[in-house]
Amino acid sequence: MIFHNGVGVGVVLSKNDNISNNIISENGYGVYISGSYNTMLYRNNISYNNEGVYTWLTSADKILQNNFIGNNKSANSIQNILMKIQLFKKELNLPLHRNVWSENYWDDWDGTGPYVIYTKTIFIRHFSFDWHPAKEPYNSPGMT
Repeated sequence: MIFHNGVGVGVVLSKNDNISNNIISENGYGVYISGSYNTMLYRNNISYNNEGVYTWLTSADKILQNNFIGNNKSANSIQNILMKIQLFKKELNLPLHRNVWSENYWDDWDGTGPYVIYTKTIFIRHFSFDWHPAKEPYNSPGMT
C-alpha cells in the first residue's frame, strides 16, 4: 500500500516500466508519469488522491484496468507536442505514439459513452478517451 505522500508513485525519464497491483491512496499525486515511454499502469486501486494519474510528455503509455475512486481529479494529461518531439524523436530516438487509456473503472463516469481525460497542450485543450470504461470496480490482488 502506497499512501500519505506528495507523490505515491513517480516515473520520470524512464522506459518500459510496469506498475501493477498496488493500492495507491491519499497522496497529492497518486501516480506521476513524466518523460516516460511505454509505461504500463495496470490493475491498481488509485483512490482518494488529489490527482489520481498525472502524465506529462509521455509516449506509448498504457493505463489499463485500474480503479479510480474518490480522487479530487481522476486523470490529467499534459502533452506539449513540440517538447514531446524534441524529447522522444531527437534526444531519445524513440517513436511518438499515443497513450492508451482503456477498461478503467471511473467512479465519476456517468455510464454512457467513453470517459473523457482532459489533455492540454501549450495552446489548446483537447481530449484523450477511455473508450471502454469498466462498469464496476475490479476486484483483484492489491485492490479493495
